[in-house]
Amino acid sequence: MDPLAFIRRHRGYSTTTILVCLAGVVVGATFIACSAERNFQDTQDGSPSQAGHSVYVELKCGRCHGEVLEGTRAAPPLSKLASHWDQVSLTDYILDPDKVRAKSQRLVLLSEPYAVGMAAIRTLEDQELDSLVGFLLTPNEVD
Repeated sequence: MDPLAFIRRHRGYSTTTILVCLAGVVVGATFIACSAERNFQDTQDGSPSQAGHSVYVELKCGRCHGEVLEGTRAAPPLSKLASHWDQVSLTDYILDPDKVRAKSQRLVLLSEPYAVGMAAIRTLEDQELDSLVGFLLTPNEVD
């Protein structure tokens, strides 16, 4: 039995209506899938932003902080970091989060909702660390 004939007969919809609805579902699903990827600046030209994003992916930071920096139950969002961090302070935090957190009541309070604190990342070359920090400090659309 033809599935469209079955749907048309039992629901009273024309083939055109069914195809338009299916097309809408496909377009909607595509839009949702595409919007889940962050539109990183200069992502295809080997820029510092791309290099930093590559480090973020390689370190699997997205497992806790979200693939598009949106945050999860495990860790806070990383969008809008530039409002409280600069290159030096964020680098220090990545290298030794516990030490930096201990000096900041704001960070102590912000970390309370999360069961596990961030681990220190000491395995990166200086250039990789700089790229990651630059990427994290780049303004983005994620709230």
